[in-house]
Amino acid sequence: MGNLPHKTFLSQRWRAGLHLLRAEGPWALARAIRSAWRTQREADALDYPRWAATYASPGAVELAAMAAEAEAWTRKPLISVLMPVHDTPEALLRAAIDSVLAQAYPHWELCIADDGSMLGHVGPLLASYRARDARIKVATREASGNISAASNTALALATGELVALLDHDDELTPDALFHVAREVNAHPGTAMVYSDEDKRDAGGTLAHPHFKPDWNHDLFLSHNIAAHLCAYRTEVVLKAGGFREGFEGAQDYDLALRVLEAVGRERVRHIPRVLYHWRMVAGSTAVNAFEKDYAAKRARQAVEEHLRRRGIEATVETLGSLGVQRVRYLRPPAVPVATIDAIGVRARNEAARRSASSVLLFVGAGVGPMSAEATAELAVQAQRPGIGAVGGKLHDREGRVEWAGTVLGAGAAHRGRGRGEGGYMLRASLVQEVSAVSGDCLCVRRDLFEAAGGFDEKFEAAFADLDLSLRLAVLGHRSLFTPFAEFRRSSAAAPAPSCDAAALANHPREAALLRERWGPLLADDPQYNPNLSLDVPFALGWPPRGRTP
Repeated sequence: MGNLPHKTFLSQRWRAGLHLLRAEGPWALARAIRSAWRTQREADALDYPRWAATYASPGAVELAAMAAEAEAWTRKPLISVLMPVHDTPEALLRAAIDSVLAQAYPHWELCIADDGSMLGHVGPLLASYRARDARIKVATREASGNISAASNTALALATGELVALLDHDDELTPDALFHVAREVNAHPGTAMVYSDEDKRDAGGTLAHPHFKPDWNHDLFLSHNIAAHLCAYRTEVVLKAGGFREGFEGAQDYDLALRVLEAVGRERVRHIPRVLYHWRMVAGSTAVNAFEKDYAAKRARQAVEEHLRRRGIEATVETLGSLGVQRVRYLRPPAVPVATIDAIGVRARNEAARRSASSVLLFVGAGVGPMSAEATAELAVQAQRPGIGAVGGKLHDREGRVEWAGTVLGAGAAHRGRGRGEGGYMLRASLVQEVSAVSGDCLCVRRDLFEAAGGFDEKFEAAFADLDLSLRLAVLGHRSLFTPFAEFRRSSAAAPAPSCDAAALANHPREAALLRERWGPLLADDPQYNPNLSLDVPFALGWPPRGRTP
């Protein structure tokens, strides 16, 4: 596999498989093995190292241009990089510090907290770097505490306008802090900014890029999509209370949740560039989510407390096979759900007008729920404040995924995958915001449907579902995908036209209207990523599409 020496890799995978077998049984283990095999096969086909070398590795000329641009800025925010250290192998510690020294943006300070390291090389190495560059600060804790305490010690050294987080065995790309500072300059209200990331295996090869969506709070409640690289306004972190002890393993996640409560999603920015290399070392969750079981437990606790502080009645459970969280919202009093299987936009609008139900569920030909819970899950999600259209996970007659989210300009996501497969970065298996919901399984509150004017009958043959989702978003109601509401198509009917190239070509009149209304979104879906392809959802873009700050 190339990620770790062979024996180490097999040992860690064996422990992960044994954990899953005990927790969820042989079928869950079989599904996980199949999904891991397919994911690795797809990763090998992506040739990410070549992509990264071509599009994500700025050379000396580009870095010099970044430095010159930064010097011309009126505002040059100082960025304090926080790095707690504990018994880090020498080569990895040097690589982490050198990655900060290599930054094109020079207005930084590196705040290191040595958490009582016992290895003899750590102290002298840190002292030598501090003597080499005055921007490096070092605080030494006499006894080892924990990652939260050490992070707070590093935070106490910070004098910058912004703080950025760096693990002691990871690396920043040389353009990382430039892009953070540039983003904050372009959007002065920014309180939190995060980037895409990848991993570096034991042989030094770049692998497993995580190209993230713009802010997606429901996805974030499943796992920490911000993670690396993440930077905050220092004053906001201090007001939030810094890193809380008792959340070790999820301390960054807990901090991000508390910051978000204070600033709101409008002040969060995403930089769609890989700015951080997460090191795959033995014992790291970068290799295996089961390496630190306590991290998942504390992540669950962090989400539970976040929901409680916001007054949201819900429970949180860890999905053992994925190492992520599922939020179960308290069901409101049962409301009747009208299932509308009328074909055609005009017929659907008429059926909705005749219905007396407060929740409407539009389904395609031959589509029905796979369990009694499926419709209830849609209704619960649809009645949450701020939610517009909600779609479930739709399977075809053979049990393969037919719809698990729409990518604007690229079509149905994860189509053709097996029922138990997680998809790209588990996106087929987690509740998340999507830009549009398929009309083959679309649930919406009646009052919102009426406020949006129903389906626009100009989209007679295609894309009325997509247009409705986007009009609901304009009204302030985001669309949602939940994999926990599973539906299946029992007939041979074709799925509703998605917005891929073939569907757009087959419906030129509706496509022209769609482009007129929503053209910029079709080229850059905020719940997708410009580094990913519009030809094949979640494949690498060769080349990536541009995005201005």
